[in-house]
Amino acid sequence: MKKVVALLLAVLMLAGFAACGKKEAAAPAAPATDTKSETKTEAKSELPFAGTTLRVILATHDWTKAVEKKLPEFEAATGMKVEYEVYVFLRIPVIFAQSAARSS
Repeated sequence: MKKVVALLLAVLMLAGFAACGKKEAAAPAAPATDTKSETKTEAKSELPFAGTTLRVILATHDWTKAVEKKLPEFEAATGMKVEYEVYVFLRIPVIFAQSAARSS
């Protein structure tokens, strides 16, 4: 029974992640210029989330190791700082409940 519930939760999480993603249309190519102000603007647009901190709770699992390996690449591409904690799967709902109780 626990395996069925865990599988159902995993499928729901994946569906939620897929629903949150968005496709962006290809932007038309901008003409090349040499002004410094446009270079600064382009640098800012390359890292749209610079200065943002993302807190993530991960379950102890094999894919967690894969996520940990990709975090530096993700941080470099987005400009986000990722703070993460790893817990045993059954402990995660308790962590969420405690966090919700503190914030309310």
